[in-house]
Order: sequence, then structure tokens, then C-alpha cells
Amino acid sequence: MQLWLGVDPERGEVSSSVWGAAPCLAINVTAETLEQTPAPSADGMPGYRVKVTRYISRPIQAHLEASRIWHPDYKAIAVYQPSQSSYYNTGSTSTATGI
Repeated sequence: MQLWLGVDPERGEVSSSVWGAAPCLAINVTAETLEQTPAPSADGMPGYRVKVTRYISRPIQAHLEASRIWHPDYKAIAVYQPSQSSYYNTGSTSTATGI
């Protein structure tokens, strides 16, 4: 088995997949920002309230990706508190980077 992880900082996306000889299901995770809380200071990071949903699918016909029907099997609300300072802030006058 092989686990693949990818980060696209320009689009703010993280993706992953598991590869093996005989995949039996596929998993897709989505994250939707519901609310943004302002940063408490100019050098801080904003907070976020995010809805996370995991979908699982098995192909209806073997090896036919287009036949997949996705079913949500997990939902959660994640809360990220605002921060006084930012890991990304290097002391320059630029603003902090959000999610």
C-alpha cells in the first residue's frame, strides 16, 4: 500500500489518497468555512469555524470510476481559535496568512 499526501498552499487545499493492488472504496473529505473570527491583533491569525464532511464510495461496477455514488458517513464542526501571533509572520509589515 502507498499513502499519498499533497498540499496546495495557493488554493488552501490538502488532499490524500491510498494506493494498493485492489482498492475497494474511495474516500473524499471536504471542508467548508462557515465563519471567520477576526485576529485579535495586527500580527495575529484569524479563527475559523469549519464544517468537515467525509464521503465514502464503492464503484457500482468494478474498475469503473464514473459509477461511484458518494455517501456522507462522518460530519463534524471544527473550531480554530484566533491567535495573538502568527507562525507565518516574519516580523515584516505583511499581513498574516489565513487557512
